[in-house]
Amino acid sequence: MSTTVAVRFNTDDRHKIEPLLDFVKSLDFVSSVEVASEEPAPSEETHVPQAADEQFLSTEEIRRLYPNEWILLGDPIIEGIEIMGGKVLVHNPDKRSMAMQGRNLIPQYARATHFYTGTFPKRATIGLMRRISQ
Repeated sequence: MSTTVAVRFNTDDRHKIEPLLDFVKSLDFVSSVEVASEEPAPSEETHVPQAADEQFLSTEEIRRLYPNEWILLGDPIIEGIEIMGGKVLVHNPDKRSMAMQGRNLIPQYARATHFYTGTFPKRATIGLMRRISQ
């Protein structure tokens, strides 16, 4: 069993961050340390709807409007394990960009979820996203 921990620094100064990373790497119970790059710049394909165009859409409508994209939904309606629809907060072909664009929108909703409108190839590896409280 392993535990993954995410740490967010409030500085971009590598001289302050590197010593801490070196220390963590030196611990015998740490198997790996990964440093995520800075926040990706929003791609031109990313769309964050404005309040005026926020409306409930069914998953069929969403799949038709945004094929092969990651969708972040606010106030989703979920029956069992099936997403029926919701308000499209962000859509993007890249999952990470979708997550970065939507992270400040999620607290405005009681519930949020995300899904992919395309199909995954066989044996695809899919990462799961967890909400990390600040």
